[in-house]
Amino acid sequence: MLNLIALSLSEMVGLEELCNGLQPHGFLQNLKTFNMFNCEEMVGAIPIIQNLEELKVKCCDKMQVLFQIAEQGPTHHFSLQSLKVVEIYGCDSLKYLFPVCVVNSLGQLQTLKLRKCRQLEEIIQQPQATNIRLQSLREVHVEECDHLTSLSSLSNGQRLEKLTSLSTLSCLQLEYTFPISMNEGLPLLNEVWLVNLPEFRGRDGNDIVLTLPSLHAIAEQGPNRHFNLQSLKVVEIYGCDSLKYMFPMCVANSLGQLQTLNIRECSQLKDIIQQPHETNICLQSLKVVKIEGCDSLKYLFPMCVANGLGQLQTLKIRTCRQLEEIIQQPQATNICLQSLRKVSVRKCNKLTSLSSLSHGQIMKNLTSLFILDCPQLEYTFPISMADGLPLLNEVSLVGLPEFKGRDGHDIVLTLPSLHTLKVQDCPQLTPFIISAHVQVRFPYNTVY
Repeated sequence: MLNLIALSLSEMVGLEELCNGLQPHGFLQNLKTFNMFNCEEMVGAIPIIQNLEELKVKCCDKMQVLFQIAEQGPTHHFSLQSLKVVEIYGCDSLKYLFPVCVVNSLGQLQTLKLRKCRQLEEIIQQPQATNIRLQSLREVHVEECDHLTSLSSLSNGQRLEKLTSLSTLSCLQLEYTFPISMNEGLPLLNEVWLVNLPEFRGRDGNDIVLTLPSLHAIAEQGPNRHFNLQSLKVVEIYGCDSLKYMFPMCVANSLGQLQTLNIRECSQLKDIIQQPHETNICLQSLKVVKIEGCDSLKYLFPMCVANGLGQLQTLKIRTCRQLEEIIQQPQATNICLQSLRKVSVRKCNKLTSLSSLSHGQIMKNLTSLFILDCPQLEYTFPISMADGLPLLNEVSLVGLPEFKGRDGHDIVLTLPSLHTLKVQDCPQLTPFIISAHVQVRFPYNTVY
C-alpha cells in the first residue's frame, strides 16, 4: 500500500472503513487519486494524505466524515497540500467536508463540486476560522444541498483571486454566497449560475447584481466607487424570488457589452435598473431580452436607456402581470429600435399597447409580431402596419378582448412580405384589408 498512487472502489458492499483500527505508518502516503462509488455502508473515507490530488466520492449515503483523522500527537500537522479536485455526490450524511485542522493547507484546491448532499451545513467545519486560504480555487459548483445557508466558510472575508466559475442550484436555504463584495473579492469571476434559490438575498441585499454569467468585475477605487462590468455579455437569472433589482446605476453605466438578458421566475423583481437618474445609459450591444414570470415589474427599461437600444433584435415577455409599459415613458421621442426583428408578448394583464417601442417611428426590420392573452391590450404601435412595418411577415393576435387596432381604423395588411396571419378571440377587432397572398387563420370565436 505504500507505493499505491491511484485507488478506485465501487460497489463495495459492507465496507465501512479503509483501515480498521490504528493506521500503519505511511498508510496510502503516496496516493494521488481516490475514487469511491456506491459504497453504501462506508462511514469514514480516507486518511488525510498530503500527496492526494483528486478525490471523487459518489453515492455513499452513510458517510459521516469525508476525511478520517488518525490518532496522532498534539503537534502533528495534517495537510492536504496537493489536493486540487474534490467532487462529492449523493452523500446525505455529511455535515461538513473539511475538518478545521486542514484549512490552512488547501492552497492548491482548484475545483470543488458538491451535489445532493442534503444534510451538509458547512463546507469547512468551523466557518469562523481565520486561517482559510483558498488562493487557487477556480470553480465552485453546489447543487441540491438543502441545509447549506452560505458559502462563507470558503473565504471568511478573504479574496478568492482566481475564482472564475460559481454555480449554485436548488439550495433551498442558501441566503448568500461569500461574506465579501464580489466586485472586490472575486476579481476574475466570469461565470455564475443562480437557479432555484428561494431564500437567496445576496450580500446585505446589494450584491446580487454582481453574480451573473460572464461577469468580469473591476473595482475602481475613489471617493465615488464605481463598478465596471465592461466585459459582461450574458445575464441569466432563474428562480430568485427575493431579488428586487438587478443593476444599480453605478453598474448600469458599464454594460456596453451586454448582449443577452434572460430573467425568469423572479416574482419580487421591481426594477432591472435601480433608481435611474442618469441622462443616458447605453446598452449598445443588447440584442436579446427575455423576461418571464416577473409579476412585480411595471416596466422593463427606464427612460434613460430608450435611445441606447439600437441593436435590440429579439424581445420576449411572458407572464409579467403588472407590466404597464415596456419603456417607462412611452411619450418619449428618442426611442429608436431600428434593429428589432421579433416581438412576443404573452400574459401581460395590464399592458394596453406597445406604443413605447416605436413612438411613431418606422420599425423597418420587424418581421414577427406575436401577442397573446393580454386582456387590456387595445392596440400595438402608433404606426400603420402597412407603412411603418415594411418587413412584417408573421402576425399572431390571440386572446385580446380589448384589441381594437389602430385608432379604430381598418387594419391594412397589404405588405408583400406578410405571409401568415392568425387571429383568435379578438371580439372588438376592426376589419382587416388583406392581400390575397396572405395565409389567414381565423379560428373559432373570432371576429374580423
